Amino acid sequence: MPAGSYEKQVISPSGSRVTLKIIRSPLSPSASGEVLVAQDVSAEREAAEMRALFISQVTHELRAPLQHILGFIGLLNDVDDLSPESRARFFSHIQDEVEHLSRLVDDLGTLSRLETKRFVIQTEPVQIDALVADTMSKIAPRARLANLSLSLTCPAEPLWVLADPTRLRQVLINLIENAFKFVPAGGRIQVSVEDRGEDVLVSVADTGPGIPPEALPHLFECFYQIKTREGQPVSGMGLGLYISREIITALGGEIWAESEPGVGSTFRFRLPRLRKWLPPESGTAA
Repeated sequence: MPAGSYEKQVISPSGSRVTLKIIRSPLSPSASGEVLVAQDVSAEREAAEMRALFISQVTHELRAPLQHILGFIGLLNDVDDLSPESRARFFSHIQDEVEHLSRLVDDLGTLSRLETKRFVIQTEPVQIDALVADTMSKIAPRARLANLSLSLTCPAEPLWVLADPTRLRQVLINLIENAFKFVPAGGRIQVSVEDRGEDVLVSVADTGPGIPPEALPHLFECFYQIKTREGQPVSGMGLGLYISREIITALGGEIWAESEPGVGSTFRFRLPRLRKWLPPESGTAA
């Protein structure tokens, strides 16, 4: 037989499925037989499958908001007697979808920088309770459209941390939008900022279905997605929580999740509190 190669899947003694690349090399003369070399290519094939799945997910995630935008633009162009209220509502939907696309592109850009070791954090004093409140004010319209209750609890005194405000906002949006995916209409998302002495604790709690215990250890892995009860992955690219963990870790903090199936989930992160700093136009310590 001529020289060549083929792949074959076998079951290892441990019970796992292994992909082997079999390389055939005839002996000379050919009547003497041939040498077969088996190479384990399971990791390469798994990586290729993950890349293909990722590309498919990215295509889907980008296509959906684009289709919505085109649909609203079509309505605005084709319907002459739209009321001012309807036009304003459609433009608001278009803005929401454009912002959603922008966040997807931001996540892809962040992933690229993480993979190529070009991820940079630029820290400065940040009043974290004010940043959380401002971020939520931008997300609130989407919560109303989804018939979700979105609320915030903050201490009376301002809390300061040393952080990258752009990256910190990215984490907050990822956590809140993650709750949007799971909380049914009429549900609640409660965000809180707490003074824990040396640290500031931020929590995003929801009244969704909860997370299966076996999924909790994997939530912050790149590309990991929780499956629905029907066994299908939830929409998304599996990047938000992974990127959030990398950002919080780079800021010297910690992020984790707690959940009770059937009750809801809470995602929390803590950052070291910044005490010895005087904010602008203030004569008191933060």
